[in-house]
Amino acid sequence: MPKKWLKQTIRFSFSKNELKKGVESKYYVHNIPLNPNEKTKTDISYSLYQQLNDSLFTISSYNAGFQPVQYQEFVQREKGLILSKEISIYRGDSIISTIGNNIFFPTKGQQFEPLEIDKKFGNVTYRYLRKIDFVKDTIFNNNKGKVLIGNLKITLPELDSTISTIPFRFIYDESLGLVFSTLERKNFGVKNELVEQMPISKFKQLANHQKKRTGYINPSKTLDQNSNFSLCGKELDITDYYNSDPDGGFFPDKRAFLSSFRQNVDTALFEDVSGYLTFRFVINCKGDAGRFTTEMASLDFEPADFPKNLVQNLLVFFLKNRKEWATTDLNEKATDTYFYVTFKFNNGKLENILP
Repeated sequence: MPKKWLKQTIRFSFSKNELKKGVESKYYVHNIPLNPNEKTKTDISYSLYQQLNDSLFTISSYNAGFQPVQYQEFVQREKGLILSKEISIYRGDSIISTIGNNIFFPTKGQQFEPLEIDKKFGNVTYRYLRKIDFVKDTIFNNNKGKVLIGNLKITLPELDSTISTIPFRFIYDESLGLVFSTLERKNFGVKNELVEQMPISKFKQLANHQKKRTGYINPSKTLDQNSNFSLCGKELDITDYYNSDPDGGFFPDKRAFLSSFRQNVDTALFEDVSGYLTFRFVINCKGDAGRFTTEMASLDFEPADFPKNLVQNLLVFFLKNRKEWATTDLNEKATDTYFYVTFKFNNGKLENILP
């Protein structure tokens, strides 16, 4: 196999930036119901990409609480990128997959045979057949990439029956790895989007479940230190917005937040602006918001600066126009919670608000 194509195969399957040390990709996972009366739920997942040697790559996946959910090993071979090992974590148990056809991504000129994986949960074996119909070049956020389109079929091989067939679309950026994907399930769609990449050292720091975990905000380094905001409970008891059902955060919903944004924020403030501007803050048990901080990144997730007038006006918007937030309830009791709002700007247009 030509070495050039081998490099291209890896190039569009893994993040190459500091890959040998380990690169952690953070994704927002949106579960979008087909029923318009139901709300979209957003979760967080992490994938650690690491190159162990010239031919061996691994992906370790974690949930929002930094708990491991899956581990995969990939090997470069003549016929392409091979999935050599897969372990899933289900209810505390390790499920070792039995891999049949193991070509994850073939080399140029070879057919896309379905990737075949068997997983046994209890006494039931499920077979996952991932079939790629075609691959095409694309441009995503002004970067070159590839789109993989196909479907995932889930079957019960012992009963010779199909449970579901799920169409999918994956977009790989040539330098960032997997940046976007969609799955079309029966009653809802799943949209997965890359929002941040970080070195493994930062991920390990975030995964340390002490006071300074994911959402920790230093009270002495906030944008609104002179406000009257106060916690209802102790610092260590602040939870995360996704720990209740429904989630804490937008009130009454995201649509109302977007409508208020359009009414109160001048679009001239973000003319020619591109990138991600995130406001992180705390919502107390009364639904008040405070302790605002910002994080800024380009569309390529590199550190970036935003116009000071834009940041200041958005802070005023949060403090004056959005005074009421949905609380996070634990054991039927409202509690203090960490929340964030990310504005995605692209060439002077507000493209999305997350989560």
